Amino acid sequence: MVRIRVLARYRVQGRGQGAVGGLELDALAVELALRHGDLAARSEDLDVLVTGPVRGGRGGANAWELVAACRLGRVTATAPPEPVTWSDRLRAVIFDLDGTLFDHESSAVAALRQWVPRLGVETVTDVLLAAWFEAEDRHFGAWQNGLISYVEQRRARLRDFLPHVGHRPGTDAELDRHIADYLTCYASTWQRFDDVDAALTAVARAGLATAVLTNGIDQQQFAKVEAIGLAGRVGPVFTAEAIGVAKPAPITYLTVCERLGVPAEAVLHVGDRHDLDVLAPRAVGLNAVHLDRTGRGPLDEPHRITSLAELGRFLPPAAVGSAAS
Repeated sequence: MVRIRVLARYRVQGRGQGAVGGLELDALAVELALRHGDLAARSEDLDVLVTGPVRGGRGGANAWELVAACRLGRVTATAPPEPVTWSDRLRAVIFDLDGTLFDHESSAVAALRQWVPRLGVETVTDVLLAAWFEAEDRHFGAWQNGLISYVEQRRARLRDFLPHVGHRPGTDAELDRHIADYLTCYASTWQRFDDVDAALTAVARAGLATAVLTNGIDQQQFAKVEAIGLAGRVGPVFTAEAIGVAKPAPITYLTVCERLGVPAEAVLHVGDRHDLDVLAPRAVGLNAVHLDRTGRGPLDEPHRITSLAELGRFLPPAAVGSAAS
């Protein structure tokens, strides 16, 4: 039986014993650590990559056998959770909208499957989807940074995308007509994530105020909240357009706290973007939880969930377990 001593940082939990490449592993005893002479590990996309020899075992264990064990599901690695010391003082929760409450990606994909065939392309391939979201990320980011207007970022996205479906971008007026057509399709596909109701119930049971902080414009973001059935259940809604700047500007988070009448240290911010929804609010005194729906990490984020159904463990004791009910 190989037992690798506890080294701290990455705690590996196993699903029973198993023999891999002649190495018998006691998965419950395996501990991986960074910066250690016996073993070096890094976490990446829910996989564990190991370098260097592992001492011990019959005939010696090697790192690749541990890699194989991880990939076969016999051991998995995550960062050990840090104790939550702030839940008792919480008075409010701020939610991001797109990617957190509202399923923007699924809505956009469904809209593209309606809209692109109108441009003469029957099949919406993965390549086309990737081109759309790449243009969206680039130009929406430029708007967030104050480099272009909201209308112009929409036009810029189409200038990049239309050649992929055999269309010349054309004039601004022509681009605006394409945008209006796409937005009609997009509005017909709006949907929320199926874990939202349970999370909002948990927050309500804890007696916490709520708000939404979103990098968008009033008209569209308010319409989304209404369309997915969250008007009156969560809010008020604060947009980058109304505040005058977008996340991660510190004033965005602090403005919401001020409007709620709650100090930053008594507010929890929840969202899918680690940079905008976790690091930035923490930097100005809020507490934050990363909603990592895709499992891309960072996996060493101690306050990380993969579903809003897990939010209850960060709420005051009265709500613990409610989000999973």
